[in-house]
Amino acid sequence: MLDALQPKKSATMNPLNINMAIAILLGTVLLLSAIPKLNRPKSFVLTVYEYRILPKPLARAVGITLPAVELLAGLLLICGVAIRFASLVAALLFLCFILAIAINLRRGRRIACGCFGAKNEGSISWGLVYRDAVLLVASLALVVRGDSWLGSDIWSVARLLEPVFHGTASYIVFAICGTICISFLSRSVSLVTRKKAIRQAGSLTT
Repeated sequence: MLDALQPKKSATMNPLNINMAIAILLGTVLLLSAIPKLNRPKSFVLTVYEYRILPKPLARAVGITLPAVELLAGLLLICGVAIRFASLVAALLFLCFILAIAINLRRGRRIACGCFGAKNEGSISWGLVYRDAVLLVASLALVVRGDSWLGSDIWSVARLLEPVFHGTASYIVFAICGTICISFLSRSVSLVTRKKAIRQAGSLTT
């Protein structure tokens, strides 16, 4: 009787729902950022060059691998697998973005952001730094609040596969996400190196 008179907690305030909402939001942002860069890997490598922070060989390596890392973290967050690991990766990515943008703003440079891989995207600004800072805080919150470093959260799609795979579903989902990212990474390496080889061949014939 007394229980019936107690005010019920809103489902929207459930920590589970908050974790799921944050994870899906972060995962969506990372996927929207990664996919255009993976479609045009050479263009993103040039964008990383333009920031003028890393030596050219290292900048090229970052330009090739970073979109695949974004893709992996985004897929894991949306699938609800390895939430704390994926959130930590996301936090490190957003921290790198903040530093790269802030350094160039302090230099007085207004270069293209390249945040979502679009050539017509606006220039860097302090507004982008603040936006990435909010995403950084959200990522760190999930690092603290997430259920597992490598397992699946209670709302994860991997939980639907548990009756079939008996405790290994989260690792299977992780492996699938990793395989997808490796295939995109291999494609990016192939496209970038092919264009470089074509350019070098052209210079030899002239």
